[in-house]
Amino acid sequence: MVVEFERVFQAAHRLSGHEGKCSRIHGHNYRIRAMIEVDRLGSDGFAIEFERVKEIVDRFDHRLILSDHDPLILSFADGSLPGSFPGDWIVEVPADPTTEYLARWFAETLAKAVVAENDQARSVAVKVELRETDSIMATHLVQAQGRGE
Repeated sequence: MVVEFERVFQAAHRLSGHEGKCSRIHGHNYRIRAMIEVDRLGSDGFAIEFERVKEIVDRFDHRLILSDHDPLILSFADGSLPGSFPGDWIVEVPADPTTEYLARWFAETLAKAVVAENDQARSVAVKVELRETDSIMATHLVQAQGRGE
């Protein structure tokens, strides 16, 4: 069984380790397409509930994505930058948030969610296509062993 989920979300990011223009904060209208394949549906009749997939993706919607080693994180945290910055508007990830890294993060996170929520699947495959612009896209595939017998 293959189920697909597609969504657009807006987010800003910067690549702190980059020499070019991507080191500046800028935004994208990301388009994510997730294809989730399981050999068996869960006892609830789902491969995974789409609401759960939506929650994972929406964590990034209208947020600033920064690596946890980006110096801007400290500037926002210690109040040295002017303005009001609510605590939930930054998403920290362990590496520079390139399209390639984010595609891998989404695929791995969704695969873990399917394994956790689907009690019958023996095998799980998640393929994520993440489009940063009309001409830039990264794809990542994760295969995992399910909990089913």
